[in-house]
Amino acid sequence: MDAPVPLIAVALLAASALVLRDDRRRAWAMLGALLLAPAILVSHIWDTEQVRPLRDDPVLAAVAVVAGIAAIAVLAAFFARRPGALLIAAVATLPFRVPIASGGSTANLLVPLYLVVAAGIVAFAIRRLRAPGAPAPGAAAPGGLEWALGAFLVLYAVQAWGSGDFDHALENVVFFYVPFALLFVLLRRRDWTPRLLRMGLAVLVGIAVALAGVGFVEYATRHLFLNPKVIASNQLEDYFRVNSLFFDPNIYGRF
Repeated sequence: MDAPVPLIAVALLAASALVLRDDRRRAWAMLGALLLAPAILVSHIWDTEQVRPLRDDPVLAAVAVVAGIAAIAVLAAFFARRPGALLIAAVATLPFRVPIASGGSTANLLVPLYLVVAAGIVAFAIRRLRAPGAPAPGAAAPGGLEWALGAFLVLYAVQAWGSGDFDHALENVVFFYVPFALLFVLLRRRDWTPRLLRMGLAVLVGIAVALAGVGFVEYATRHLFLNPKVIASNQLEDYFRVNSLFFDPNIYGRF
């Protein structure tokens, strides 16, 4: 099967999760996207140096898979009991990337956020498939925004078929568009109480203050904890950039 076909399929599943009215069908669409997205990525990079350590060591690959499933299961059980915790976990993990070195290169991935999204999907599916007839708290019929997002997802995946840089398009869909679309579905269907909003704001402000403090320490010591690219550029510039504790090169301070 050509690579663009499953990419379009996962985009259709994510778009369906955005626009379907029935929560039971939405849950199946989200589970399908959750399983298909990593399968597409692994299939696409299986013959590259990035996954050679896993390809050459089946035990290591099995341990990684089991550890990921276990983490998702634990988080899903927690979210099933405390649905409001999903918002707090998403806010807390959103800024952070985890550097994963493999095959001589390093990828900085939103692993904590991916775990939260995956666990949120599993928890949502458990609730909705067990009680498909009951309306979800905070549920609302899909509107123009959901249809626009769904159309964009599918259109992007379709046009990637003829793209000159299909690898980049696949990474955008798998790493960003699909996970964030599914996270939008999960958060859109929560009951946003004032207490939950205050807790989310408190976590966001706390992270911002902590990261700003790290930035001041990095500036005072002239030492960055992460981001080799910024470390290298600081050797060549007349200003000093700080990067806190997350990787994104577009988010930094300049002194």
